[in-house]
Amino acid sequence: MIKTSIYSIAIISLLGATAAHAETFTYKSIESSEPKVIGGVGQSGADYYASSWSGTTDVKNADGTSYKSSFTCMSMTQPPNSQIFATHVVCDMTSPRGNASMVFGCIPLNAEKTEMNCMGGMSGKSGTYQDRSGTITAHITPDGNSGTGQWN
Repeated sequence: MIKTSIYSIAIISLLGATAAHAETFTYKSIESSEPKVIGGVGQSGADYYASSWSGTTDVKNADGTSYKSSFTCMSMTQPPNSQIFATHVVCDMTSPRGNASMVFGCIPLNAEKTEMNCMGGMSGKSGTYQDRSGTITAHITPDGNSGTGQWN
């Protein structure tokens, strides 16, 4: 179901770099708030939904260090006639290492839309992420969210 997949995109809290050079990381996210979903039927009977949620992410850097971050996200499904991605997601992340924002595009992998793949970009706001950018991926299932990323 798209509503489940939308709020499951909580992968977005992630981020794991400490040096001023490119560094990769993996993550697993957990939602800690009940998603707030609004929406309904749009033009031509298509369903449109928006959702917001928050949670925490366990991040593991390529150098073996790890930490937790927290996030708040919002998402919205896209019209069928104008989509590259079925859902767009934006998130703000806070961690002991700094703050950042992310934007994702996601495509469903099954008819129920309970499993999705996402890709996106990251933009640092403070701390070790200040003025840095990066890329991020996510795999969303009913059992959890995980992915990889790299800070430039």
